[in-house]
Amino acid sequence: DFKYELLTTKDDVFGVCNALSTTTAPVACDIETTGLNFLTDTMMTIAFSSREGNWVIPLFHKESPFSEEEVGSILRRDIKSVLTNPRNNKVLQNCKFDIKFLLKYGISPVNVWDTKIMAHLYNEILPKSLMDLVKLFFPEELENF
Repeated sequence: DFKYELLTTKDDVFGVCNALSTTTAPVACDIETTGLNFLTDTMMTIAFSSREGNWVIPLFHKESPFSEEEVGSILRRDIKSVLTNPRNNKVLQNCKFDIKFLLKYGISPVNVWDTKIMAHLYNEILPKSLMDLVKLFFPEELENF
């Protein structure tokens, strides 16, 4: 069973991000946006996964409990601390897309592993979408999802 926690208070966001900003274990990160253009579109949500759990933070989502000012603070303080932690690796799919959106808020992730690039290095003729990679490497997980 896939479980995640929706973080809807600043204290919850701070607690999770504080733990993730000091861990040495890998942290997966994914953002959802309103579109593909980092100049005109915005981040709706950001999600983190680690061995300890899965969390979703609604940023500029229409149902976000946070004000625009609070979202700015969460991005510049909490999320930045997770993604700039030098002691672990951050795993993203097609990181160049996500990083363009993050750079708008002064967030430049370090120690990034891009699953799309890793798949290409593994076998350059493989399809590289996230769904294709999940079907290839984790078919039993997809069946149970």
